[in-house]
Amino acid sequence: MALEAVYPMQRDGRWIVRDEAGHLLPLAPSFKYPWELLAFSGGHPVSLFGEWNGDVLLPLGAWTKERFVPLTAVEE
Repeated sequence: MALEAVYPMQRDGRWIVRDEAGHLLPLAPSFKYPWELLAFSGGHPVSLFGEWNGDVLLPLGAWTKERFVPLTAVEE
């Protein structure tokens, strides 16, 4: 699944991404780098690509206009 212009954040102790319309999508609990994703975003929207299982998204890569960062070192 590819997402455009989402913001990573924590809500109620879980990591989510939010789009500009306020839609929320939970990140997989097995995702090991939520703080790194937040730092990479710098508070700005990022695009994400990941595996969607119908309940949660496991991010595999993120990009901004400047660069791409693979997030494939995730261990399940």
